[in-house]
Amino acid sequence: MVRIRAHLDRRRQRYVGPQVTTYIRRLEHDLAAKGFTSSLYMMGSNGGLMSVERTCRQPVALVESGPIGGCIGAGAYAEALGFKNVIAFDMGGTRRNARWSRMAASRSSRPITPAAM
Repeated sequence: MVRIRAHLDRRRQRYVGPQVTTYIRRLEHDLAAKGFTSSLYMMGSNGGLMSVERTCRQPVALVESGPIGGCIGAGAYAEALGFKNVIAFDMGGTRRNARWSRMAASRSSRPITPAAM
């Protein structure tokens, strides 16, 4: 099973890699032409930051970045408003993500599966 999963991951990377690399490198070039001198990062599907180099090496890691970004943004907004517990739901054209966050000192957060809804 692990070999099959690794094989599928390699195939996905090879399929989307050239398109993502072309887009990211063009974005990086266009930003530099407009005077942007800082580092460029992308949000990965885990909600973390990915450098341009890592994004080009692992483009599939961007797949769930939209829905998780929406939930992270909702959590930050709720925290700014003083809410301690939040359920954030982000839905787009093809993906959805729900997350429950407790804004205590631990800043814990856990995904809500469709079965739990």
